[in-house]
Amino acid sequence: SVITCLSMFSSQLLDVNISLTSLELLWKVYDQTMRGRSGSSELENTKQEVFNITTTQLLGLSMDTRPEVRHCAMNTLFAALTMTANASLTTGEQWKQIFDDVIFPLFERAGARTTLAIESKEEANAPELKKGKKMILHHSRDTAFKQWSETRVLALRGLTRVVKTCAVLLIQEEWFRSTWATALDVCKKAT
Repeated sequence: SVITCLSMFSSQLLDVNISLTSLELLWKVYDQTMRGRSGSSELENTKQEVFNITTTQLLGLSMDTRPEVRHCAMNTLFAALTMTANASLTTGEQWKQIFDDVIFPLFERAGARTTLAIESKEEANAPELKKGKKMILHHSRDTAFKQWSETRVLALRGLTRVVKTCAVLLIQEEWFRSTWATALDVCKKAT
């Protein structure tokens, strides 16, 4: 409930600082829960449930219209996936589910948003300094297409972190060969 509540605060559109602070708190709740002592099967089930809810919420927030929020959510998502304790506690089948339900959909959604931004000539999302006064953006971020392209770069870095952190665990899995081929295809399409 706490993670869902923090996710809702993160998605509110009134103040970007509330969103970013809520994401920070979401990470702290998640991190504290995952670092709790292991032992009982009930606690392990709770950790798995927290992991699933957190990754689902962060996946949604990684598509936020505000670049600051989606980049923070995406960095938090990949940190949650690659946290050493999580990597070693996650089974092969769970990793397959993470790739299929979180990582690859993230790339599909970001790619679709990038295409939409260029086709619709969507304007860049610039944070408000004061009511009605938008921040002037550097030319490297002055269109929505460029901002979504930056998001895709962050996603590629996150994918690299996952593979680098978990390669020893994943390479032993039968399903990983096809997942690796899909990951390479994702990287090829993203460039």
